[in-house]
Amino acid sequence: MKLSIPLVAQRLVARLLAARLLASRLLTAKRLAMLLPALIVFLLDRATKEWAIYQTIVSAQEALANLRLPDLQLLDLQLGELGLALSLSLNRGVAFGFLSWLGDYSQVPIIILSLAISLLFAKFALEQARPRVARIAASLIFGGAMGNLYDRLLYDGVLDFIDAYAYGYHWYKFNLADAAISCGVALWLITELRSLVRAQPQK
Repeated sequence: MKLSIPLVAQRLVARLLAARLLASRLLTAKRLAMLLPALIVFLLDRATKEWAIYQTIVSAQEALANLRLPDLQLLDLQLGELGLALSLSLNRGVAFGFLSWLGDYSQVPIIILSLAISLLFAKFALEQARPRVARIAASLIFGGAMGNLYDRLLYDGVLDFIDAYAYGYHWYKFNLADAAISCGVALWLITELRSLVRAQPQK
């Protein structure tokens, strides 16, 4: 049985459309895969913070009134003059406690800013035109920002519990989300600098 020309054309168009749809789905899945680092960061951040909360409750044997978390030391590892301690505290400001003096009034602008930054870097992570390393960096920043944003919505502040110190000097407390953001920013800056260097005309 011979197929008519219109029927052949219809089947060909249908196959082309199916192939295009499959390619589009694969492309979408590939793009969404770049958000996997963000998901891993978010889940690990939540797990470590929940562990710190649980250990603090067990150690203190008391309810946490109004989420004003005491600095109860959970762990202290020392190597000479270097050390790493774990003690839970609530940071109501941004990085390094900035704006914490505003109290309750600081949370709304910080939440809005955090949400805007999170969405911006999520967009960067999904842009295929960007280098892979830059997209991974953006995904790390997105995951870390979402981890801390979740804290602000749930606890009215960010849970910090990692205290690194050396020779008696203590760095500001941070958490896993902060570490992911810092690594992401460093990777982002490196890729941007490399792009600028490559864009310079060769002499």
